[in-house]
Formats: sequence, C-alpha cells, structure tokens
Amino acid sequence: MAQAEAQANPDARVKFHYPWLKQDLGYIKLGIREHIETPRSEPRSFLPLKGDYRHY
Repeated sequence: MAQAEAQANPDARVKFHYPWLKQDLGYIKLGIREHIETPRSEPRSFLPLKGDYRHY
C-alpha cells in the first residue's frame, strides 16, 4: 500500500484516501484478532468502516 500511495498522481482529479483505507484495515485486523482470541456466541459491535476511499 505504501508503494501505491507513493506512486499516486498528486494532480489526479479523483484522489484515493489512503489513511482511511489504512484505518479500516486496522479495524478489520482487530476484529479478526478479537474473534480468534475470544470467540463468543453473542453478537458484537464494531466501529463502522469508511468504505469509500475516493475523494474529489
């Protein structure tokens, strides 16, 4: 991801918001880790993901 971010065109009309993607990936990793380490039968709440990483 760092390579893609470094190669991104700064003058592009539509930009990709890499920090949001990094944050969402961190949330996903945390959710998977928590599920593996402490499985439960009850539903859990998770932080919402941004999901759209393009901005104009």
